[in-house]
Amino acid sequence: MKICVYLSYVGLGANLLHLSYCHEIAKKIWTYINNNIMQKFRSSIRLFKLKKNKGISYASNFAIKKSNGKYFIRVDSDDYINKHTIDYMSEILIKNKNIAFVYCDHYKVDEFGNFEKNVRLKNKEIIKNHGAGIMFNKKIFKNYGGYNHKLKEAEDYEVLDKMLNKEKAFYLPLPLYRYYIHKKNISHSGRRYRIIKKIKKIHKNV
Repeated sequence: MKICVYLSYVGLGANLLHLSYCHEIAKKIWTYINNNIMQKFRSSIRLFKLKKNKGISYASNFAIKKSNGKYFIRVDSDDYINKHTIDYMSEILIKNKNIAFVYCDHYKVDEFGNFEKNVRLKNKEIIKNHGAGIMFNKKIFKNYGGYNHKLKEAEDYEVLDKMLNKEKAFYLPLPLYRYYIHKKNISHSGRRYRIIKKIKKIHKNV
């Protein structure tokens, strides 16, 4: 599994704690510097630090290339997953070689992990707007060229838009993914929506 983080030690710490099956939110994780966090999990993770911020697409493709497994899931730096997520999703892909990816419902939470809203990924448009928390068959995913490195946002939307038209996907109706949106979140910039509009226009003409 890969976690893409850019100068976000809070998100990194929270992700590692939850992915290591801890149940408490790391409310004061910001007191740790990066090395201290990594020291706690050095036996179970590999850390790659890019010298320059080249965007989420580049970082994601880099992580996929470095990964050893047959499947991958992207967890954004502000988010975390249920402790059973990896087991449930990977088992579906292992038993069904023709399925390109597995997706689940989401919980929207506040900064302390408290429940705010249940988000059901009940149609294709919602799926394309929630690219994190989806477990992909890496081999099938690579057939689509990975994430578009030219896109600074909506890279998940673009690749999912292409895959949903040609591949089989499995919907797991369980809220296994938790996401948090803060004031500085890039989804507030408005740029994602403009990019999506262009993507729809391009794919419509293909």
